[in-house]
Amino acid sequence: KVLTTALSLDFDQNAFFAGTVEANAPAITDSASTTASKALSLVREVNDSSHVGRKDSAVDFMLSRQQAIANNLPYTRLDIRLAGSTDGSSDSSTPSLDVMSFLYDGKVGIGDTSPGTQLQITSTAPYLTLKNSTAENINHGCESKIIFEDHGNNALGGIQISHEGTADDEKGEMFFQVNNDSGLQDVISINSSLKTTFAGQITTGNQINVLGV
Repeated sequence: KVLTTALSLDFDQNAFFAGTVEANAPAITDSASTTASKALSLVREVNDSSHVGRKDSAVDFMLSRQQAIANNLPYTRLDIRLAGSTDGSSDSSTPSLDVMSFLYDGKVGIGDTSPGTQLQITSTAPYLTLKNSTAENINHGCESKIIFEDHGNNALGGIQISHEGTADDEKGEMFFQVNNDSGLQDVISINSSLKTTFAGQITTGNQINVLGV
């Protein structure tokens, strides 16, 4: 047999593992239980003499079954739990805030341990920001997009918001797009003057009231 180094430690208290590290949480004794248990905990101490009362930064990785069904399927759920609170009221170093959850079926929850769709954000202010970090002031530049694709990775439609004009300002424009089998085409556009332009005909089964004419 050949001896190999599996674990090494240095003077900076760093540990180096040569193979896989496995952490086991307490066994699930009831397969119908969805109670999460800590499988791994990471803590970084706050050692600042000028702020003696500061709490440590900590995160727990929680494992559980997602569905309360007694069977042999894994139904795994992973919760990432942080120390802190959304309103700053918690001063405990014990992680208690579930910030993100991953389910066995690919669903992801942010602030929600039981997401009903592929991505669910639950909060008192569930805002989603798409930020283009490019510093440019060109027409249709600095764009952000949401693209809707089919099973073949073909874009069926999209929503684009971009900069309007070439001035160094904050004017924006919005485009609603659909694919006419020749790529995405602008169907509805709204500029910074709140003017809406339709690329095709408008069909309605009801009355249209036009104001501000």
